[in-house]
Amino acid sequence: MQVEVMLKYGGHFAAQTGCAQEPLEVDEQVEAACEQVQRFVQQRYQICPPYILLVGNQHMIGACKKRKDQPLQRGEVFQLLPFVSGG
Repeated sequence: MQVEVMLKYGGHFAAQTGCAQEPLEVDEQVEAACEQVQRFVQQRYQICPPYILLVGNQHMIGACKKRKDQPLQRGEVFQLLPFVSGG
């Protein structure tokens, strides 16, 4: 089943995409939705890793593990943020 979420862009990604956020239809399962978001930004905007993808305020890896049996709800927020190394 598909659900509409909000995809927000942080840092230079907002300038690269020309928008700060946009709605996106994804699978209600978190892991599948994360994969769909990654494919979407790569195909539409040519954005490839490294970047940070958050589901709500949680990194996608943690969200996939913790919310395996908890479907996404309409309006949940995904955030795409630049990966910045402190090294």
